[in-house]
Amino acid sequence: MEEAKKENAVDQGEELQWYFRPWVITGAIFLFGPLGLIPLWFRPETRMYLKIFISVLVFAGTIWMTVEATKYYQKLLLHYRELAEVVASM
Repeated sequence: MEEAKKENAVDQGEELQWYFRPWVITGAIFLFGPLGLIPLWFRPETRMYLKIFISVLVFAGTIWMTVEATKYYQKLLLHYRELAEVVASM
Protein backbone atom coordinates (compact mmCIF):
# COMPACT_ATOMS: atom_id res chain seq x y z
CA MET A 1 0.00 0.00 0.00
CA GLU A 2 2.76 2.42 0.96
CA GLU A 3 4.69 1.56 -2.23
CA ALA A 4 1.66 2.55 -4.31
CA LYS A 5 1.49 5.90 -2.50
CA LYS A 6 5.15 6.60 -3.29
CA GLU A 7 4.66 5.75 -6.96
CA ASN A 8 1.54 7.93 -7.14
CA ALA A 9 3.39 10.81 -5.51
CA VAL A 10 6.13 10.62 -8.13
CA ASP A 11 3.60 10.31 -10.95
CA GLN A 12 1.75 13.39 -9.72
CA GLY A 13 4.91 15.45 -9.97
CA GLU A 14 5.75 15.76 -6.29
CA GLU A 15 9.39 16.54 -5.79
CA LEU A 16 11.81 13.88 -4.54
CA GLN A 17 13.52 14.33 -1.21
CA TRP A 18 17.01 15.81 -1.66
CA TYR A 19 18.72 12.60 -0.49
CA PHE A 20 16.99 10.58 -3.24
CA ARG A 21 18.37 12.69 -6.07
CA PRO A 22 20.81 10.86 -8.34
CA TRP A 23 23.64 13.39 -7.93
CA VAL A 24 23.41 13.15 -4.13
CA ILE A 25 23.53 9.36 -4.23
CA THR A 26 26.47 9.43 -6.68
CA GLY A 27 28.35 11.87 -4.47
CA ALA A 28 27.64 9.81 -1.38
CA ILE A 29 29.00 6.68 -3.07
CA PHE A 30 32.19 8.48 -4.14
CA LEU A 31 32.69 10.12 -0.75
CA PHE A 32 31.59 7.35 1.60
CA GLY A 33 31.89 4.16 -0.47
CA PRO A 34 29.44 1.43 0.48
CA LEU A 35 27.69 3.69 3.00
CA GLY A 36 26.52 5.75 0.05
CA LEU A 37 24.44 2.79 -1.08
CA ILE A 38 21.93 3.29 1.73
CA PRO A 39 19.97 6.10 0.04
CA LEU A 40 20.14 4.17 -3.24
CA TRP A 41 18.41 1.17 -1.70
CA PHE A 42 15.70 3.33 -0.14
CA ARG A 43 15.06 5.27 -3.37
CA PRO A 44 11.71 4.01 -4.68
CA GLU A 45 12.27 5.00 -8.33
CA THR A 46 15.37 2.87 -8.90
CA ARG A 47 14.81 -0.59 -10.35
CA MET A 48 16.03 -3.61 -8.40
CA TYR A 49 18.44 -4.84 -11.09
CA LEU A 50 20.12 -1.43 -11.17
CA LYS A 51 20.44 -1.36 -7.37
CA ILE A 52 22.07 -4.79 -7.41
CA PHE A 53 24.39 -3.89 -10.30
CA ILE A 54 25.58 -0.65 -8.66
CA SER A 55 26.01 -2.39 -5.31
CA VAL A 56 28.16 -5.15 -6.84
CA LEU A 57 30.29 -2.53 -8.61
CA VAL A 58 30.77 -0.50 -5.44
CA PHE A 59 31.67 -3.53 -3.33
CA ALA A 60 34.06 -4.87 -5.99
CA GLY A 61 35.70 -1.45 -6.25
CA THR A 62 35.97 -1.18 -2.48
CA ILE A 63 37.62 -4.60 -2.22
CA TRP A 64 40.01 -3.79 -5.08
CA MET A 65 41.00 -0.44 -3.56
CA THR A 66 41.52 -2.04 -0.14
CA VAL A 67 43.81 -4.70 -1.61
CA GLU A 68 45.80 -2.09 -3.56
CA ALA A 69 46.10 0.19 -0.52
CA THR A 70 47.39 -2.75 1.53
CA LYS A 71 50.02 -3.55 -1.13
CA TYR A 72 51.08 0.10 -1.24
CA TYR A 73 51.34 0.25 2.55
CA GLN A 74 53.53 -2.88 2.63
CA LYS A 75 55.85 -1.42 -0.02
CA LEU A 76 56.06 1.84 1.90
CA LEU A 77 56.98 -0.01 5.10
CA LEU A 78 59.69 -1.90 3.23
CA HIS A 79 61.20 1.36 1.97
CA TYR A 80 61.15 2.88 5.43
CA ARG A 81 62.83 -0.20 6.90
CA GLU A 82 65.55 0.03 4.25
CA LEU A 83 65.95 3.71 4.98
CA ALA A 84 66.19 3.03 8.71
CA GLU A 85 68.91 0.44 8.07
CA VAL A 86 70.91 2.91 5.97
CA VAL A 87 70.60 5.63 8.58
CA ALA A 88 71.48 3.21 11.39
CA SER A 89 74.63 2.06 9.55
CA MET A 90 76.00 5.62 9.29
